[in-house]
Amino acid sequence: MRDEPERVYWSPESIPRQWAARALDSGDPDAIVNALIRLTYHESDWRWVYDQCARFVSHPDANVRRNVAICFEMLARFHEALEIRNAVPLLEKLSNDTDSSVAVEAQDSIDAINLVLGPKGLDK
Repeated sequence: MRDEPERVYWSPESIPRQWAARALDSGDPDAIVNALIRLTYHESDWRWVYDQCARFVSHPDANVRRNVAICFEMLARFHEALEIRNAVPLLEKLSNDTDSSVAVEAQDSIDAINLVLGPKGLDK
């Protein structure tokens, strides 16, 4: 059995962009993850959310990196318009992460995005 972090599921509430920006700039991994997830679910400007997620692909905390992969997948699912040509290299980088939980989540996200967007996602 792999040593994976405990997953906690919760219903994310919306977050004002200025609060999210403070959380994202705080350096606190839990605050960053919380803000990214809440933005992914509720912020109408998905491109801005995508850019925020991309900022944290190389974050030192594995939980932040793992949740970046999840958020990319959720953006694809919710909007079916993720600029996949930009996300795939980021997810591929994460799929080679030294933390196996990040690598597995990133590969799962790549597979899910390909399933959701199909060939049209790769042509953007």
